Amino acid sequence: MIRDSYENFFKEFEIDRNRFIKYGVENDTIYPEEHEVRPVWDSLKKQIELGESPVFIRKYGRSGGSALYMELYSILFPNCIIKLDPTNNSRPRKVLEDIRSDRAQNQPL
Repeated sequence: MIRDSYENFFKEFEIDRNRFIKYGVENDTIYPEEHEVRPVWDSLKKQIELGESPVFIRKYGRSGGSALYMELYSILFPNCIIKLDPTNNSRPRKVLEDIRSDRAQNQPL
């Protein structure tokens, strides 16, 4: 039997799973403005098309079985250099931090 630690935690502390998820989505999810994301999106598309610098993806599933995805991407995007994010979250977090940093620098004092 596979144990789900999250389910056990929610049950032990009487946390409603749907309420927990709703809270996270509504209160702690970062939604940058489109004008902040557009340059990053355009850069990613260029990286994929030209293959001048690596594009990082997250591993698939808990065990990190991404071999089929890597094979699919190599067929779909033959010029692209695709690598797995070593921590499975450092690259997405860096992109968001860079966007937030740019936002903070452009705020009037």
